[in-house]
Amino acid sequence: MRTKQYFKRYGRQSVGLLLAVTVFMLFAAGCGQQPAATPPADSGVQTVTDMAGRQVTLPAKITKAYGTSPIQTILIYCLAPEKLAGLNSAPTDLEKRIMLPQCQNLPVLGGWFGQGNTGNMEEILRVKPDVIVCGHTGQEMADQLQQQLNIPVVWVDDTIEKNEEVVNFVGKVLGAEQQAGKMNAYFQKTQERIKANLPRIAEGKKVSVYYAEGPQGLQTDPKGSKHAELLEILGAENIAEVAIKPGFGRSEVSMEQVLKWNPEVIIAGELEFYQQILNDQKWKNIKAVQDNRVYLVPRAPFNWFDRPPGVNRIIGLAWTGQILYPNIYSFDINQETKEFYKIYYHYDLKDNEVTEVLTCGGVAKM
Repeated sequence: MRTKQYFKRYGRQSVGLLLAVTVFMLFAAGCGQQPAATPPADSGVQTVTDMAGRQVTLPAKITKAYGTSPIQTILIYCLAPEKLAGLNSAPTDLEKRIMLPQCQNLPVLGGWFGQGNTGNMEEILRVKPDVIVCGHTGQEMADQLQQQLNIPVVWVDDTIEKNEEVVNFVGKVLGAEQQAGKMNAYFQKTQERIKANLPRIAEGKKVSVYYAEGPQGLQTDPKGSKHAELLEILGAENIAEVAIKPGFGRSEVSMEQVLKWNPEVIIAGELEFYQQILNDQKWKNIKAVQDNRVYLVPRAPFNWFDRPPGVNRIIGLAWTGQILYPNIYSFDINQETKEFYKIYYHYDLKDNEVTEVLTCGGVAKM
């Protein structure tokens, strides 16, 4: 009865207005429960804020992702190898021994890294990844690529200090939060062991190290360079007294400088140099050579120490700590290698494969 009186008195238009107001209030209340920048889950898109503070709209479900340099490509491989859209360069035979079969023959898309390398824009457009993960270069590169390719680009801070944050962020973008959690748990455990033992290294007792790069060993990256930062993290003295070369790095040094520095340990970045140093008369008077403390960096499927300076170096913390301070960092490097490869590279190493990785195919000592 009251309803009929209401219609007579106010008319149908007023009722329509009342219903519209009610619907609006319900909608507003619902929106207050989630970030305004994020569209509804059923819209097919998601909006994320990357590590440069850029808001980027992506497909709600990512099936293909491309990294602009090996740092980002390896991270995608570790988090979700089935979503890797392509490689920056063709894998070597050594890399293929450990690399997942489905990733070995992915399209080679190039990338923006090293000395003058660029991405193959036509191939990237042909593959058409859902998202591009950019870092290493400046943030403006992300904007430029997104505009040129019309593909969403997220920028990440790929320094080791931000490792956990970048793993979590890219893991969320790829829908691989569980894998990101496993990777960060391993990293945290490694960090805790280093921090617990670092105070045992007296300031005047730091091991002096020369990081030898290039085929002749006469290029290096000094203290403060991201290419050699594992040495600082582990409490060693990077003995090279040269200016940091921006970008690609690898500052040139002379044989006379290395002789003057006389390092206790030499970490060899390249096989060619490692194979010649122990029999090279120019190097024979250096303490590291005399004490047989020259080490070749393991590199299957990716380098443990540097190049690229990405998540592949996490296992390098254990390896480098063990060769520099065997009485302080008590890592079981065989067990650490197995655990890291299972978590990060999705590969169960056999005992003989561990030896092969540590000795670079039988070339180097363990």
